[in-house]
Amino acid sequence: MQVLVGPAGSGKTHLAHVWRLASGASLVTAEDLARADLDDVCAHPALVLEDADRFAGGEDTLFHFINLCRERKVDLLMTARALPRDWPFSLPDLVSRLRSFPVVMIGSADDDLLRAVLVKHFQDRQLNVPPHVITYLAARMERSMDAARAIAEALDRKSLERGRPITRQLAAEVLEQPGAKA
Repeated sequence: MQVLVGPAGSGKTHLAHVWRLASGASLVTAEDLARADLDDVCAHPALVLEDADRFAGGEDTLFHFINLCRERKVDLLMTARALPRDWPFSLPDLVSRLRSFPVVMIGSADDDLLRAVLVKHFQDRQLNVPPHVITYLAARMERSMDAARAIAEALDRKSLERGRPITRQLAAEVLEQPGAKA
């Protein structure tokens, strides 16, 4: 479970769409979730909840939805304009749960979006990549979502081949490979 936060027009929906295609996730908006059968919604293995910070279906419903997703091991990506700590909810358990989720901030700068995309691809592959390596990659790679996916894939493969964690040196090697999206 993760929250993707950024201002309107920052690319949250686009990034969520890319993740949906890669993961086979289903989309539900906060407005639709308020009227949906939670058992049906949580039957999907992966979900995108758009505009989670504007959910108006009752705090108990959102809390139950999140718990059901956890219980069923549903991969959940929520998009929002505000950080979870600023969402208009007061139910203590819900507030605590929301604040426990990893947050990826998307700013208006291209580098910020690219770093967020890289982080998401690495997390999807359960890779722990140091922030300085992600910054290094973002400054030197082609500025596209496809490039971020390809580089995460190549680094995962190289890391596995060598039995080593992903470092700046390994990132440099991948970027120098013929056909790399640098």
